[in-house]
Formats: sequence, C-alpha cells, structure tokens
Amino acid sequence: MTTLIREIYEALKAAGVPEDKAASAAEAVAPKGEVATKTDMADLRTDFAALRTEFEVLRTDFANLRTEFEALRTDFAVLRGEVNTLKWMVGFNLAISVALLWKLFAP
Repeated sequence: MTTLIREIYEALKAAGVPEDKAASAAEAVAPKGEVATKTDMADLRTDFAALRTEFEVLRTDFANLRTEFEALRTDFAVLRGEVNTLKWMVGFNLAISVALLWKLFAP
C-alpha cells in the first residue's frame, strides 16, 4: 500500500469501518492512472532526448539563416552603392544632353 492509501485505510478503521471495507474503500479512492511508471519515464526521457536533438538542429538552421541574412545585407549595401553611382551617371548624362541640345537649338 502507498502512503495515501494507508492513511485513508487507517482513518476509516479509526472511524469504525470494518477492516475489509476500509481496505477496499482506500484502494478505490487511490489514483490509478495518474502515477507514472518506469516505462512512462523512460519514454519521456527518450522523447526529451529527441526534442533536444531537434532543437539543436533548429539552432543550427537559425545560425545558418543569420549568416545568410548578413550576407544579403552586405550584398544589398553593395547594390545600393552601385545604384547611387548609376543615378549620378544618368544625371550627369542628362545634364550634358540638355546642355548640348540647348546649345544646338537655342536662338
């Protein structure tokens, strides 16, 4: 008998309940499906070990994603610089074209 069942049994006996009825009532009140067995605990350990492995894989994947995002940031910074250079080139070309057209067709 577990401690909880023994305490209920002894309380029922002290209240004057016959011994056989006190024993059956104490066992009926005791939790049956709520107690984990050694097999349940082993299964939980296995599941937790699998989860730890999966979390390590996820950590690695996230670290790889961070690295890739940093590379993308660098690439975008380079592209931004190239676009700025192209803007200046187009603006300069447009200014020269307008100046030449003005010179040719101005009265």
